Amino acid sequence: MTVVVRFSTSLLDPAGERPNPCNPIAGETLLRWIGERIGPPGRLGEPVPEDWGWLADIDWNGSPTSLGASASEAVDGVREWVLQIIRPRPLLERLRGRGGIRSDDPLVIRIGEILSAEPAFTHLQVESGP
Repeated sequence: MTVVVRFSTSLLDPAGERPNPCNPIAGETLLRWIGERIGPPGRLGEPVPEDWGWLADIDWNGSPTSLGASASEAVDGVREWVLQIIRPRPLLERLRGRGGIRSDDPLVIRIGEILSAEPAFTHLQVESGP
């Protein structure tokens, strides 16, 4: 399972991001912003470009997880940002629909707290998926 968080804001400006050689999609800015705020027991790794945005690994209290981020093009200075929270799981667990990460996971709750605390973030949605 994956948890997907969506929100809109003009606060995060990806103009200073490194170029994404795979595809010109923003996302590094959000990962760095979260990394500055996550605090213990988490530690965010260096964001790397992907063809759909940016990815960073996070060790959260001994549970390896990945955060993926991407952003839409700005409309009147506002972008929609998408954050995927992905916990790897063995093939057998995936086939049985077990394991993964859910919206009640402590990491998801912590990220929700961080995002909810920023008044410039609007239309915040949290979705659990396959």
